[in-house]
Amino acid sequence: MREILFRGKRVDNGEWVEGSLVNNIFFRAESNRPIPYIIDPYEYVEYDCMEDIGDLAVEVAPETVGQFTGRTDKNSKRVFEGDILCADTGRRWSNGICTDYTQYVVVVYNSQKARFEILGKLGESHKALDQVIDKRRATVVGNIHDNPELLS
Repeated sequence: MREILFRGKRVDNGEWVEGSLVNNIFFRAESNRPIPYIIDPYEYVEYDCMEDIGDLAVEVAPETVGQFTGRTDKNSKRVFEGDILCADTGRRWSNGICTDYTQYVVVVYNSQKARFEILGKLGESHKALDQVIDKRRATVVGNIHDNPELLS
């Protein structure tokens, strides 16, 4: 069975949390926008309603919510939507010299193809995340929320 997991930044202290996403249950009165929460799935075991969960539900900034891709990098770190990878994209020949070529790419979800993909900083075409993880060495070096400068 695959692990369905989400990550987001807490609104109260900016720390990253991982767990189950609870969304579209609570809404802001002034804007009618949903308030996303993340709950550590290992903290609640026998709860059957939101009132029982109480302080275990942590409000997160909606723009930071990303899903776990089900894949890990070469260091066994989980790869989430919005992560920036340093990917070995192969070897290139220049002036008769062969060099390894690495590139920073961001993990995105393509809803039309129902798959996670990577996108280069210059907007190169999408490739399936599995191709990059399986065929090349990739390392999570940050994410688009904490390290946007890596993509500039």
